[in-house]
Amino acid sequence: MITVGTSHVDLHCGLTRYGSSLATSDALEFELLTEGAKIFTHERLDSLAFRRLTERLTMRRAVEAASPNYLLDARGRCNGIGISTVLVYPDSDDSYRVMFGKRSAVTGSNPGLFHSIPACMFQPELDVHDEFDIQHNVLKEYGEELHGETLDHSALYPDYFYDRWPSVHALRQALAEGQCLFQVSGLVVSLLTLRPEICTLLLIKDASWWQRQRSTMSSNWEYVDRGEISTRRRQARTSFDLDSVEDQFVQLGHSAGSWVAPGLAALWLAVDVARRELGA
Repeated sequence: MITVGTSHVDLHCGLTRYGSSLATSDALEFELLTEGAKIFTHERLDSLAFRRLTERLTMRRAVEAASPNYLLDARGRCNGIGISTVLVYPDSDDSYRVMFGKRSAVTGSNPGLFHSIPACMFQPELDVHDEFDIQHNVLKEYGEELHGETLDHSALYPDYFYDRWPSVHALRQALAEGQCLFQVSGLVVSLLTLRPEICTLLLIKDASWWQRQRSTMSSNWEYVDRGEISTRRRQARTSFDLDSVEDQFVQLGHSAGSWVAPGLAALWLAVDVARRELGA
C-alpha cells in the first residue's frame, strides 16, 4: 500500500515471488496491449472503441474491483516494486551526460526497449531483513548491469559484494566522500502494469573518478546487443547531453512507446534533480 503525505510517500509492503508478480502486473500490461492491438488495428479510434477495449480487460477490471484505490492499494494481487536509476556523469568538456540503454532481445521483460541503467526489482535475494534498502539494491544492480558482476548465492552475508566487487567498493567510498550523490527522485505507478517504481538519481560529480570507473565497465547480458551477422558483443548503452535532453530526445525520434514506461519517468525526474543539484 502507498500512503501519500504532504512531503513524503510511504510504501507498506511484504514479500512475494518474482513469478507471482509477473503473473499479475506484467499480465495486466500484456492484456492491455494485446486487446488494444486487436481493436485499434481494425476499428476507428473513437469513444466506442475505447469502451469495447475496457470491456475486454477482464483482469484489469478484477483488480479495480478488489481495491478501493487500485493505484495505491495492491490488495488482491502480488505486486512487485521496481527501481529505475538514472546515472548522470561528467563529460570531458565540463558538461554532463545522462546514461540510458536498450534492453537486449533476450530479456524476459521489455526486450528491445530503452530503459535507465541500472534498473531492478526491489527485492531481497540473500537476506529478507538486511536487503530492504533502496541503495543496497541499486549498488547490487550497478555492479551487475554496468560491470558484469554475478551474484554469489552461496555468500554468507548479503552485503558481501560491497568489498568483493571493486566497482561497488569504489562507488560506496565515492558516495561517502561526496564524489557521487545518490538520491530518490520520485515514485511513479505505471498505468500499464500498476507496479510502483522508485525512481532514483546517481549523480557522478568527480570527473577523474568517473574515468577510472568507466574504463572497467562492461554491460551484462541485459544490455548487450548481438548482431544477426556478427557475434561481437556491443554495449547497448548511450547518453543524452544534460543541457539538451529534450531536444535530443525529439531529434532521435524517441517516443513513449519505445521506452520502458517507468524508465522514461525516471529519466525526466532525474534530469530535473540533477540540474537543480548542479545549478544548471
